[in-house]
Amino acid sequence: MLRQVQIGILFLSVSLGFCTFAYGFGNKATHPALTEKAAGMSVIDGYLKRQMGLTDGIQTSLNWDFSSYLDVKKRIKAGGVKPEETTRTVLEWMKTGSNIEDEDGRIILPSIRPRHHFHDPIRNAGLDNKTKQNLGELK
Repeated sequence: MLRQVQIGILFLSVSLGFCTFAYGFGNKATHPALTEKAAGMSVIDGYLKRQMGLTDGIQTSLNWDFSSYLDVKKRIKAGGVKPEETTRTVLEWMKTGSNIEDEDGRIILPSIRPRHHFHDPIRNAGLDNKTKQNLGELK
């Protein structure tokens, strides 16, 4: 039995040693990729064309002036998504938003914001981990 456990640990160690990339649900690669896939499978392109009059749909270029929203510019910079680019397509803005969703400019303490942006399909609502009540207890 001990021999089997040792062989199992050795096999696991060797297997993990050959892994070069392990992507999780992070804001740098996975969130934008999921957003792009979801946008392609959704009705948003047709909605933007028919209801909003944007003939290019998700490929429509939009410009945003950051002067009133410096916190967003700081989050974009922290997310590594070229904050100097103020004109992007709707899809690029969506991907940028998914990239910065976990960024709030904090360096030392972790962000509280991402704890509420997940979706519970059973209740058709956002997940609530009662962070607001927990924050009251920290004071």
